[in-house]
Amino acid sequence: MRSWIIFLGLLFTTFTQAQVITGRVTDLNNHPIELAVVIIQTNDSVYVNSTYTDSLGSFSVKAEISPFLLTVQHLLYETYQSTYDSLTIGNIQLNEKSQTLSEVSVTGERPLAKVVDGKITYSMPHLRGDPRTTGSAGTKRENTTCRNK
Repeated sequence: MRSWIIFLGLLFTTFTQAQVITGRVTDLNNHPIELAVVIIQTNDSVYVNSTYTDSLGSFSVKAEISPFLLTVQHLLYETYQSTYDSLTIGNIQLNEKSQTLSEVSVTGERPLAKVVDGKITYSMPHLRGDPRTTGSAGTKRENTTCRNK
């Protein structure tokens, strides 16, 4: 009797194992796309499971539904979405998103002071416009280095 219970338990777990959906995601040049998000949903868009692609663009995700809606998303590519009945998806090719910048602005500043060979050196163009660097008589200070002791 005990062996029948074990046999039925093993039989039940064999039939209830989740199906594994596999596939590969590439760009139009067949280069693998790493870290693309793969989402499995029912046909009415209820979330079932998700995963992401590995360095070879491959993915495998467990799901117990058929047919299912498969969505693939990546920041640099257009979103792909299609309905499947098969567990083996094959190769999915994503189109690149066109991204243009309207304007790029790069600004930088010199530091007010820096240490060179153990001495503090001040940037005079910055200091000349700073009212804190003028003397009491309104004259500019001319010292540009100070030694650390």
